[in-house]
Amino acid sequence: MLDNGGTKVAVVGLDLLITPPTVMEALKKRLPEVGLRWENVYTGAIHSHNSIGGWAPGLVGQLIAGGYDEKIVSLITDGILKAIQKAQTTMAPVQVGFGETDASDHIYNRIGNSGPTRPLDGMIRLLKLKKNTGESALLCTFAGHATLYEDDMWNYLSRDYPGSLVDRLEKKSADFAVFMAGPLAAQALRREAKQIFRKFVITRVIWPFVSSEPYPKFRPNPTAPWLCSRCHWVCASRIHA
Repeated sequence: MLDNGGTKVAVVGLDLLITPPTVMEALKKRLPEVGLRWENVYTGAIHSHNSIGGWAPGLVGQLIAGGYDEKIVSLITDGILKAIQKAQTTMAPVQVGFGETDASDHIYNRIGNSGPTRPLDGMIRLLKLKKNTGESALLCTFAGHATLYEDDMWNYLSRDYPGSLVDRLEKKSADFAVFMAGPLAAQALRREAKQIFRKFVITRVIWPFVSSEPYPKFRPNPTAPWLCSRCHWVCASRIHA
């Protein structure tokens, strides 16, 4: 939550592929419950291809996020409203800082090297808010797609590298951190960057309690709305199992 004395806004980070339009519509109706209007809410997602689906109705929604489940929309909406409500109770004056570093060598343009898609936005940007008590929060953005998982790992539910990054920031640099994907466009992680990130994310962070198996063995659930990193569907039919 941010308040300059005249305008109050909420910045919401979602561990999802996108901000679902169904969730947007539900929020527009319910934001008065927390004293806000839609034009004062800014949402962003981590864009993990292994996050939960089931939030989009219709044929296109089926292709993007699998079978629609209204309960998932309600779950996400309720979570956002509860987070906003909680944040409003802990607001205090802060100092604001900004920093950025160039990570262009970790990403590439998937479409081509010429034309309007050629430029890369390789900057990792950080906005830091620090209370007088010393408590701090970080907002981090980076344009590289969160696609560390291979095609045969479609049934793993994960925040991908943004989750690992947020966890490390909260251990080393801030009390609270949130990641937003930024202007993704056609920017993807380079192969060598994927190899480095994948080794850390999968074996050290996502599955830290697995003693002997670097990749834990899950029993696939044919009805679970896991988003497939290969076809962008929720592969309830396990066509890529």
